[in-house]
Amino acid sequence: DNFAGFYSLIAIYLEEKDFKLQAEIYNLYNDSRFNEDLIQCETIEEEIVDNGKLIYIITENVNSIIDMILDGKIILSNKTEEQKKICLFNLLADICDTIVYVKNKYSNLNIYINNEELCINENGKGKLLLFDLVKNQIATNNEAYELAYIGKNIEMFRQFCLREIKSCEKEEEKNKNKYENNLKKAKKGDKKAQYIVGYMYEHGKAVPRSMSKAKYWYEKSATKKYTKALNNMAYFYQKGIQEDKSIEKAEELLKISAKQKDSVACLNLAIMYQTGKKGKVDIEQALYWYKKAMKYGDKVAERMYKRLIMQKANEKG
Repeated sequence: DNFAGFYSLIAIYLEEKDFKLQAEIYNLYNDSRFNEDLIQCETIEEEIVDNGKLIYIITENVNSIIDMILDGKIILSNKTEEQKKICLFNLLADICDTIVYVKNKYSNLNIYINNEELCINENGKGKLLLFDLVKNQIATNNEAYELAYIGKNIEMFRQFCLREIKSCEKEEEKNKNKYENNLKKAKKGDKKAQYIVGYMYEHGKAVPRSMSKAKYWYEKSATKKYTKALNNMAYFYQKGIQEDKSIEKAEELLKISAKQKDSVACLNLAIMYQTGKKGKVDIEQALYWYKKAMKYGDKVAERMYKRLIMQKANEKG
């Protein structure tokens, strides 16, 4: 209990035939105690059990990346989409450094890496759970990536991560400028800027994702009959995002947008009628709105219209 929240406990079970691995585990424990490239260790103990031995190692607080993703703990809800990518590539670059270290120092181990060994510590640094790797040295798996093989390509992958980080940083700066410029205009009532700010909140561009704030700005823009905002608010109503689900309200907003010759609104109305979103299929209405969308240059609508016409002909024949 004294370690709760501050340390992690790793338990390694060795069968009698695997006792020879104990020396490697202790060597790695000693190396890991004060090594920033490895998961840092605090204490090690062992216990004899039936047909084997348990080795307990208390380490710095680490979690499997895959478990944290599956459990929803790596949400990063306070970060933009680009910041999330930067965080991921930083983790991967950290792990590349660890792989290089282990390859050079423990080249005698015939080991492989899987998702469970990819960890993150409480400071957000990516690390490898090396004690599992030691245990894996006796395994034979043709589908596994051997560490020696990974090492040949690791610098290339690390450089890829660093390039992606720079690219994301540039994109983040561009999005930040776009957000700030449009927010000023949006506050003054510019309908296009209000839509853009809403879109950036919906997709986490320059700001953390927030559907409530996206809806706030979409509504302001839609009130001024800006077609893209009307279409997006219609989608919110269709899916029940930040609103009670209402196909009727979505239809109403799409028709306001369609009257302004917006091809996307016409296409969405056609799909709504063809798929019976309102409770029943209405092929004639679907054809009407596909034709409208085609008139305004929508190529998808043209394909859908031709397909529907052919379908009707086949049904008659």
